[in-house]
Amino acid sequence: MRVWRGWPRFTFWHWTFGILTTLGVYAALIRREYGWGTAVGARDSLPWGLCSGLNVFCGLALSVGALTVAALIYVLNLRQYRTVLRVSLLAGYIGFLVAAITLSINRQFGSGTAAGFWNPGSILKGILWSVILYGFLVFAEITPDVFGLSHRRVANGIRVITVPLALFAWGLAVLQQSRMEKLILMSPGAFSPLWATPRLTLPFLVSAVLLAIAVTIFAMKHICGTEGACLSASQRSGLTEVATLLLLAYLALRLADFVERRSLSLLMNMRWENYLLALEISLFLGALFVIMRPRGYSSATNLYWWSVLTIAACVANRLNTSITAREAVVGFNYVPHWTEFSIAFGTIALGIALFTLGTRYFPFASPVTDAARDGVAKVAEPQVPNCDRARSGI
Repeated sequence: MRVWRGWPRFTFWHWTFGILTTLGVYAALIRREYGWGTAVGARDSLPWGLCSGLNVFCGLALSVGALTVAALIYVLNLRQYRTVLRVSLLAGYIGFLVAAITLSINRQFGSGTAAGFWNPGSILKGILWSVILYGFLVFAEITPDVFGLSHRRVANGIRVITVPLALFAWGLAVLQQSRMEKLILMSPGAFSPLWATPRLTLPFLVSAVLLAIAVTIFAMKHICGTEGACLSASQRSGLTEVATLLLLAYLALRLADFVERRSLSLLMNMRWENYLLALEISLFLGALFVIMRPRGYSSATNLYWWSVLTIAACVANRLNTSITAREAVVGFNYVPHWTEFSIAFGTIALGIALFTLGTRYFPFASPVTDAARDGVAKVAEPQVPNCDRARSGI
């Protein structure tokens, strides 16, 4: 007979999740009743707001970057980064879900949405197809450990499926992000040239990979508790090298774009958007400084703070590209409505909760041993046979 032990104890984060999701559901109902413009205070001159910039643009960036990381690990057969692959895939899948839920809230709720599900030109329908395909990829990746299929032939068979599936899912994700880029570039002069550039695709892709790596490192730190518990010394060194190269490449691309368009004079204007651009670039430079500090290549603390600064920098880039660039042209000071805060952060809270449940109940991340974490292989001590012990009186 089970003994009643009282109600479960709720922590601060449980209450925060409950409040944010409740407010998000209430704001979504207001959107259904009165329309999106009334719910979030959007205007025709500035249709994108916090929900689009934070949830859709950042969610797509996270999913594209995660699939890029996964495709490279699959193609290059980097088995030592299997934990990084799984955590990155889960984070990218949650990013896709957050973007899909936000876009669904932004549409009319009705029976007509199912009939338009096959429309290939819709961004929402493309994201929904990507979510389905991405889900198959995540399921195929964790299937051997969930069902105990450790045989080599089974693993090779699953690899035959996951490699083309990852490449196809990556292509779909890049296609959805390129559609968002076309919305910015299709109307020349509608967005500030500080962010709207014909060379937007490559910086967007590089920053998406940076965001995926940073979110993966940040999540693994909190999943495993202690610094470096999920990453060995060689893994941290490899991730640091890749992160440094990507940061340098991103900053070089941004600078080359300004030089090619002869737009360096725009950086000298004392305007609000210039200050926000300076903040964005400062975050990227701060991340580069942190990761290139002495002993940064072997420090889990430096790698963690690099991930924090990189996440902040990439989020600032997407918000500036989607909101500030338009705000600078129309001269409209955008202030998010409280319902928009509720929808945006309520959806993000739901995504974080799903990620936490996924890492808790499924084998996405596992701590490495002390020897692997330190990069030292343990050597087994020779055992003394029992007969020798008997002769020696041991």
